[in-house]
Amino acid sequence: MSFEIENGILKKYIPESGETEVVIPDGVTRIGKLAFCGCDRLTSITIPDSVTSIGDLAFSGCSNLTSIAIPGSVTSIGSSAFQGCGKLTNIAAASRVKGIGSEIIGNFKIENGVLKEYLNDRETEVVIPEGVKIIGDLVFCGSRLKSVTIPKGVKIIEDLAFVNCDELRSIVIPDGVTSIGDRAFEGCSRLASVTIPDSVKQTETTTFSGCDRLTSLVANPDILLKSGLKVTAVLTFLRSPEDFSAEQTKACKKYLFAQKKKLLPEIFRNDLAYAMQLFAEAKKITKSNVRSDFLDHSIRAGASQCNAFLMDWENRHFSPEDKEKLLENEFEKDPFNAADMKKLWSYKSLEDGTLCLTKYKGSETHVTIPRRIGECTVTALGEKLIFARRCGSPSARKENFKKIASITIPDTITSIGEGAFAGCVGLTGITIPGSVKRIEKEAFRDCRKLTSVIISDGVANIGTSVFRGCTALGSITLPDSIKAIGGWTFYECDSLNSITIPRRVKRIGHSTFALCSSLTSIVIPDGVNSIGDEAFFGCQSLTSITIPDSVTSIGEDAFENCDNITIYASKDSFAYEYAKKVIIPFEFI
Repeated sequence: MSFEIENGILKKYIPESGETEVVIPDGVTRIGKLAFCGCDRLTSITIPDSVTSIGDLAFSGCSNLTSIAIPGSVTSIGSSAFQGCGKLTNIAAASRVKGIGSEIIGNFKIENGVLKEYLNDRETEVVIPEGVKIIGDLVFCGSRLKSVTIPKGVKIIEDLAFVNCDELRSIVIPDGVTSIGDRAFEGCSRLASVTIPDSVKQTETTTFSGCDRLTSLVANPDILLKSGLKVTAVLTFLRSPEDFSAEQTKACKKYLFAQKKKLLPEIFRNDLAYAMQLFAEAKKITKSNVRSDFLDHSIRAGASQCNAFLMDWENRHFSPEDKEKLLENEFEKDPFNAADMKKLWSYKSLEDGTLCLTKYKGSETHVTIPRRIGECTVTALGEKLIFARRCGSPSARKENFKKIASITIPDTITSIGEGAFAGCVGLTGITIPGSVKRIEKEAFRDCRKLTSVIISDGVANIGTSVFRGCTALGSITLPDSIKAIGGWTFYECDSLNSITIPRRVKRIGHSTFALCSSLTSIVIPDGVNSIGDEAFFGCQSLTSITIPDSVTSIGEDAFENCDNITIYASKDSFAYEYAKKVIIPFEFI
């Protein structure tokens, strides 16, 4: 084994072939930043008593590391020291260590017993580490997990904790959990089985909203009826009345008929056939206000289903006028009329008389940006148009969170605002029309399922961190119209394996491609004059980069932790001198 040590600081571990276990030499006082970054073959690391501190990201990416003992001599651990250590579920640390309460353990960020963030949305089976007491809001939002094991020490599952985990099939909530938050499992469309223990005392009416395949809910009906899950209790009763006692059945029916209007949307969503039967047979359905609500929900449920419902007319209590309302063509109205658009969008007028959308208020999964509202053309999308994960305060996220699967942008739009679609974790593809001239910073940040991006010719500027954290984005071709790409634009796009940089770009910014761990080769076009600090930091699969003579500046750590890279450039170029200085393999072109 080989180490780069300077003044007691272990700056870098240099792995040897086949090596899986490492003993850090006695006398080392500090493990430096990124010292073992990406050493994915290591399973065991021994730290001596001489070490007093561990730097930022020191063991990040050690994906096969299973456990580590931190000696009592260590008094501080840097930020994200164990990020990406997916098999590391236990860190033994002395109580004097500062900062261990806010730590990355494996793929989990934990602060004082609160699971704050899950850092790997690609895993399908997750075991939450022991010691977690609270699963925080939005922790698993939109992740791909199919199963999750919750440890017995967990007491609280906060709002939106598993929202839009649409691959999750079942969940067993362990005994000891006392509270399940608002919309905690909303949008888990494949969730079929849930077990809730008697220890749960508090839930919300929307805890399982949108879990349309939930057919098995193992829980004491009394818990459901006495908590916020009365709606869930009623729906469970409709599916399996035999599981309810006479007293519980009476309570369900009482709540059902007392809250018809409130329950109607949920019943339609979960059991359309029963909804039709229930409201057709209920005598109070003859009241016009109840009938009107029923008809509105019937329309939303789908025309074909409504028509099937109307065929069995003799058991229904609707007049010919009601039938006509059901069958009327909704598309005869102007799709951009101001009254309807105001229900979906907030907007403001610009100096030129056009409109800027400022907030999306709808709940659709397929969002179409309107070309106009009334007679005014929509030309701009405002900042934080759709609040989602990592946008705004936690309360703002909970209030404005939306599940977005697709977004259609018309060719009237000329600008996309800061953070407009950031955190739309269900978004898989986007086409940006050529009418757009500028995409502001963080516009699509953390859209973690985004795999397809088409940017049309005409777009000129891409701001800072626009696609940062889009971990599923595999490739993107940027049009020649683009003149500027901001720093951190593709930071941590760890599926990105190819990209074409437009010939009009003059600068590769700070950390533009940092941690793009799947990127294998890149050609910098002639005309680029500078490559920023840490521009390709941590691109561990990058083997080839071609740098033109026009480049006269390369920033600090531009290719740090690119262990397999070779620079291709002409003799006597700035790139050649740089490669010699920092000892990077070089080939002439």
